[in-house]
Amino acid sequence: MNAATLIQRCSDAGIQLSADGDRLHVEAPPGAITSELRDLLVNRKTELIEAMSGIRGHLLALAKSEGVDASLVYALPSGDVDACDGLDDAALTAYVLMLDDTATREAGKRPVSYTAKAMCRHCGPVWLSPDVLQGAPVIDGWPQVLGCPWCVVRAAERYIPRPTRRTEIDENLMRSELTATQQAEHLQRRKEIWEAMQEAETGKSFPSSGGAGNQGFADDTAKATGQTKRAVNMATRRAREVCQEARDLIRGTSASNTNRRN
Repeated sequence: MNAATLIQRCSDAGIQLSADGDRLHVEAPPGAITSELRDLLVNRKTELIEAMSGIRGHLLALAKSEGVDASLVYALPSGDVDACDGLDDAALTAYVLMLDDTATREAGKRPVSYTAKAMCRHCGPVWLSPDVLQGAPVIDGWPQVLGCPWCVVRAAERYIPRPTRRTEIDENLMRSELTATQQAEHLQRRKEIWEAMQEAETGKSFPSSGGAGNQGFADDTAKATGQTKRAVNMATRRAREVCQEARDLIRGTSASNTNRRN
């Protein structure tokens, strides 16, 4: 067993190794170090110190300075560690922070740097780093992306924390002063988000008319806003059949409030 394999085995067992000069430090939970493993650590001490003093050791130091869990570095395969050789500290620090972001997403939490709302084509509404959204097209205030780091989490059927855009729209839909045109436009945006979330959760496109095995858009919206299903369907049809140019022309006129239903 070489040093890299032994380091990986220790990491899997919750054992952390570090080197200080010619000394090997071992931190382990009770009962984690078997007699066999103790012998391996003693016999491979020199190799382990060399491994921990090299690029992996440097990554551990960077992780400590950035407040990143050292176990993420211990768990790195030797090939990934070797690929870091020759990179400068800026690149290595970015790599360590990326490891932390990935672990955070896989745990179903939002990384601290993910402060911007975006609409992913596959995942629906998500949180992303503002840096990755520079230059992205924006529709209705939402940057649009074809894919995102959450796609891997979605594919693994894990939880994704999401922006509260749909809740915000539902609150607006319950406002009695909305005209029929405004109501239709809010419902259109809600429908887009609802369908994106359905596709993200199921892996397939869901028709808004509902169907076996899923609650239709009209049912879901009626339950969330207190409107009748008929009113939701009428407003949705209005948004679909009346083009944006026509809506802009009648906005502010009496025609804008024609067929308003609750």
